[in-house]
Amino acid sequence: MKAKYLATLAAVVTLSFGALIGCSSETNTSTPSTDGAATEASPAAGTADTTSQPAEADKAAQDADKAADKAVDAAQDADKAADAAKDAAQDASAASTDATAKPDASKQ
Repeated sequence: MKAKYLATLAAVVTLSFGALIGCSSETNTSTPSTDGAATEASPAAGTADTTSQPAEADKAAQDADKAADKAVDAAQDADKAADAAKDAAQDASAASTDATAKPDASKQ
């Protein structure tokens, strides 16, 4: 069960990190025209503030790391609770076995 939680956590962190990296990429994915015509630049293209994007990506990555740490802590707490429940079930089973093994003990 612990491996299942950790595998799920690893998948979420990996996909989140990949999404952050993919969304913060500043590469142009448009296909250049091959007809030889001149292209015009958008008038708003030069006014965008691109200096804040890396800082925002870094902050998002830090937030994702914090969330991943919290998820790991929660998984560890869940494992401890499961172990405690398992121990309690074993104790109850042992007590039940003792009570059924000695039915005449109350008559003596």
